[in-house]
Amino acid sequence: SATYVRDLVSAVLRLLAEGKTGVYNVVNPQEFSKEALAREYAAAFGLDPRLIVGKPAAYFNSAAPRPSHAVLSTGKIEALGISIRPVQEAVAEMKKRKAEDDVYPA
Repeated sequence: SATYVRDLVSAVLRLLAEGKTGVYNVVNPQEFSKEALAREYAAAFGLDPRLIVGKPAAYFNSAAPRPSHAVLSTGKIEALGISIRPVQEAVAEMKKRKAEDDVYPA
């Protein structure tokens, strides 16, 4: 699950302030393949998303098997009123911040 670091930090700080302990899935609840996420970034930054070519997991010959579908539940943080922005909103902020302070070099 893709998660913008600013959203992650905000959620973790809130969990700490409230004295929460344990395991919390502080992730974006949207399902995205790595290919779809790369296309989202490309489109947001004015690149041609059609140039992104997906590959099956077997192509990478990973030492450890990877699940083909793995989405973490965000129910625990949602019950506390914590939500992570949709990927499109987070990418839009990332693009805006780049334009403002060029933190992410071209």
